[in-house]
Amino acid sequence: MKHYDKIRKGFAKQANKFGEKGITLSSEEYLKWMVGRLPLQVDFRVLDVATGTGHSVGIINHLSPDTDFYST
Repeated sequence: MKHYDKIRKGFAKQANKFGEKGITLSSEEYLKWMVGRLPLQVDFRVLDVATGTGHSVGIINHLSPDTDFYST
């Protein structure tokens, strides 16, 4: 089996779950609740390491625009 085919087969196992509702960082309501509990301050630097799609950094930046953010 070629590498491309292995990737497609592996993704196919997970793809059907991407549309499911649940408590994930793609839920804007949950994400705002979670980020709202962070004690962010202007002199903080936030590092977002492999947390997914970057939704958390977007919300944090919206709620605390003077905080420095780094995402990988």
